[in-house]
Amino acid sequence: MKTLYSVLLFISIFSSQLFANPADMKKEQRLSGLWEYKSISHKGGKLAPNQGYFLFHNGKFIQHAIDTRVSHMEKVGQAHVGTYSIENGISYFDVELGIIFSPDQEQKMNVRRKGRNHASILLDNNTLKLSFDENSVQLLEKIGNGKVEIDAYENGYLAFSEDRFILIYLNGDSYLSASGIFTKLEDALELHTDFMITVMDNQVTYSDNVDLQLGSDKEQLYLPEGGILQLKSIR
Repeated sequence: MKTLYSVLLFISIFSSQLFANPADMKKEQRLSGLWEYKSISHKGGKLAPNQGYFLFHNGKFIQHAIDTRVSHMEKVGQAHVGTYSIENGISYFDVELGIIFSPDQEQKMNVRRKGRNHASILLDNNTLKLSFDENSVQLLEKIGNGKVEIDAYENGYLAFSEDRFILIYLNGDSYLSASGIFTKLEDALELHTDFMITVMDNQVTYSDNVDLQLGSDKEQLYLPEGGILQLKSIR
C-alpha cells in the first residue's frame, strides 16, 4: 500500500509539472527569493513608505512590514505566513497565520488563521508590484536568492535568507515580531532588529534597533533586560 501511495504521489506531482503553465512557472522562479518593502497603499490611497521583508521559497511565504510614514503611536504593522501558488498569472496566498496591528483601533491586534488572498503580480527586473484583492498595492525590491531556512514552532516562525531574518511569535494574547539583520556568533545568532513590535495586554509597543540573541538550538530567544522566549520547534 505504501508503494502504491508513493507511485500515485509521484504521478500527481509529475502531472502537475507537466501541465503547468510555462508562464506561471517562469513567474514563480522570478518571484522566489527575498524582497524588501519600499511602499504600500490601501484602498486606492497614495503610496506611502513601508519597511520590512517578503520571502518566497518553495511554495512558502513569510512577510513582516510596518508603516514608516507616521509616528510610533500611529504605525500600522502586519505579519503573515503560509503557502502560495501562481495560476494564470495570479498569485494565491493561503494564510496559515495573519496578524494586523492598528494602534488607533480599540482591539490593537487582529489575528486571522486559514484565510486566502490573491494578488496580481507585476515583475520588472528586480522590482515587484503586488496588487491584492483587498485594494492593497505593495511595491518591493529584490535583495537576492540566497540560502533560505524557515523554522516552524508551536508558537511562531523564524526565517533566514541572505543576512536577513523574519521572526513571528504568538502565544495567546502575547505577540512579538521583528525583522532585520542577523550575525553568526560562536554559539548563538545575534538578531539586530530594524524594528520590533510587541503586544502585551492589548498594548502595542514599537522598538527600533534592538539586539536579540538566539541560542544555538534555536529554541531560546534572549530579549533585552533578561527576558527569554521559549520557542518549541515542530519536528
